[in-house]
Amino acid sequence: MSRVVDPRTPVDPTNRMATELAAIKRRLDLLEAPTGTSVYQTVAKLTQLVSNIQAQLDAYNAARYTNAQIDARIASPGAIAPTTVTASGDVVVGGQLRAPDAVAFNITGARRTAWLEDATGRLGYSPSSERVKQDIAPAAIDVGAVLAIEPSSWRYREQVTEVGDAAAIEVGVMAEAVAAAGLEFAVLRNGDGEVEGVEYSQLVVALLAVVRELDRRINRVASGNVRL
Repeated sequence: MSRVVDPRTPVDPTNRMATELAAIKRRLDLLEAPTGTSVYQTVAKLTQLVSNIQAQLDAYNAARYTNAQIDARIASPGAIAPTTVTASGDVVVGGQLRAPDAVAFNITGARRTAWLEDATGRLGYSPSSERVKQDIAPAAIDVGAVLAIEPSSWRYREQVTEVGDAAAIEVGVMAEAVAAAGLEFAVLRNGDGEVEGVEYSQLVVALLAVVRELDRRINRVASGNVRL
């Protein structure tokens, strides 16, 4: 039963507003109360969402590397798919460093010889400017000893074992002969100090000394002939 309020009875405006707001809230609560259909639809959506998340997790777990596979990849990465790999720091290669396509690349611009440091295996460049040198003096090179070095041809034993008579014939000099000529600057030795190879770019220096000496002798003979 509704209460009848005497219009003449004074009413606090704040209380009246609070009463009206409370009534409006009750009506809104009734309007927003979920029906059975809306609850069912909400549950169905949540179920589908959970199913999708689970499917994504299953796909991720099926495609991801295990810890053992990751360790194996780190230990032996194998071929790298990208055509260009850039490293900002040092790159250390535990095995062999190969560039199969390098022999097909024609370098037409400025170029310089790369050197391999014995102690570290680092690749680098050795400058020849006076700016980085000291104690500069004429090199003592025995021209006669250099002329005694005999050019030779040979085949490498390992290659003969692999391909037999198809092994390539190489031409050069024996490292032992270069060492015997006193050209230690052109001799490569292993960790035990044994003679191992020849640095042919350095051998050119010895040949320059030979050419200079021969030129001096020719000029001396020519000068003698003029006097005659």
